[in-house]
Amino acid sequence: MKEGGAKPNPETAAEELLELTKAYLRQETLDPLRSLGRRVGYGVLGSLCVGLGAIFIGSAVLRLVPRHVSATSRGILSSIVYFVAGVALVAVIGASWKVGMRRR
Repeated sequence: MKEGGAKPNPETAAEELLELTKAYLRQETLDPLRSLGRRVGYGVLGSLCVGLGAIFIGSAVLRLVPRHVSATSRGILSSIVYFVAGVALVAVIGASWKVGMRRR
């Protein structure tokens, strides 16, 4: 130590260390968590919109296909409507998956 230099007060040094630690923890933990929470919120909102869109597409296909299938079809032919709707929904899921993987 140098002669004649002012010695730091232990109480102020401890307060400064505490404030510095708080600021560091806030910078390294709370701020990234807030950013992460915002991104998760947008992801949840986006997935809800895609899910709602898939439900609308499925119900639209279920309403559209019977107009083009014979009204007299019974038995196994009546399930064609549900098969076509399922294929349309799988196509939407596949397109969503492909777009999502392309951004990574």
